[in-house]
Amino acid sequence: MTAEPLWISVAGGRLFGVLHMPDVPVRAGIVLCAPFFHELVRSQRLFALLADALRGHGFAVLRFDYLGTGDSEGSDESFTLLGAARSTAAAVDLLGQRAGQVPLIGLGIRAGAHPAAEMFKQGEVERLWLWQPILRGRDYLEQLRERAHVERQSSERYAHPLPDLAEDMDTVMGFPCGAALRDELGHAELALDGMDATRLTVLDVSAPEGLPALSTMLVLDESLAAWADQLDMARVAVAPIKALAARLAETGFRA
Repeated sequence: MTAEPLWISVAGGRLFGVLHMPDVPVRAGIVLCAPFFHELVRSQRLFALLADALRGHGFAVLRFDYLGTGDSEGSDESFTLLGAARSTAAAVDLLGQRAGQVPLIGLGIRAGAHPAAEMFKQGEVERLWLWQPILRGRDYLEQLRERAHVERQSSERYAHPLPDLAEDMDTVMGFPCGAALRDELGHAELALDGMDATRLTVLDVSAPEGLPALSTMLVLDESLAAWADQLDMARVAVAPIKALAARLAETGFRA
């Protein structure tokens, strides 16, 4: 895997990023907007491999951590939807400088669909790829709360069930989620039917609500879709990732 670690300047600190540059002339740049909370940690290997596979098809791919997450600087409280959008804008600027005068694509994963879509709406990226996008933030928070409750009752994880504590309102699956972020997510909705369908590609097990007819829909292999419901990823299937990268290079982007 050929990858360059780097820092991206943004108000409030620096973002840690990894740039995958192809060995051939760059056909397009991809800014990968990671998922939130525990999903970011568990999917890093999967999307590092995808980035490298896309690099092999001539794409320059930039992975990065939002301010206040992962290896980036910033306090936990600095991670908000607005902060994620600002982090993504800084990442887009850097990739534009490094990749040259080529089209840019926003790849939003799960809740990362929101900052990616914001860049698309603002015209900062020319195409939008959404991987199992979270359309309603309120529903997403409720699902994570329920998931955390189930895990606390799991006899496979704990000798005795753990109670749901009042102070756990400020965490989601063990990750910080303060009042400001909860409020943002509670009001966050992503309407696909208002987007330019000819520049939209969705990767999921089935078409999400409101997907425009003229958009591109790529059905994910089960080995690539199931990660969002798993807490332990023992192994990442490499062959399906390479096959998906080839499909994206062919159908998700046409110069």
